[in-house]
Amino acid sequence: MENPTQALEEARRAGIDLDLLDSNLALTYEERVLRHESAQELMWALKEAGAAYEKSARSAAEIRLFGRRCRVISLEDLIKAKEAMGREKDLLTAKELRAIAAKRRGS
Repeated sequence: MENPTQALEEARRAGIDLDLLDSNLALTYEERVLRHESAQELMWALKEAGAAYEKSARSAAEIRLFGRRCRVISLEDLIKAKEAMGREKDLLTAKELRAIAAKRRGS
């Protein structure tokens, strides 16, 4: 078997980020599984949000910001993207954005 110290050094030289290795190895199996499941949920939510973004990007408005052209999705499309993410913080943001939209409409 290879020297563990040598293996770690070779991994670092290869550009592998080992900063979280110790903290991840300190987790229980169940904790690692929960983190993995959470990462998978985020990946699927981002995929769904990406599809929503691609659809809304076609109707995005173009503005100038700091001398550069930027494309900006509508407030309604931003709300839909936040809701598609489904995370608690995104749902809270969507609720706040809906209140802003209602205020803009004068409701």
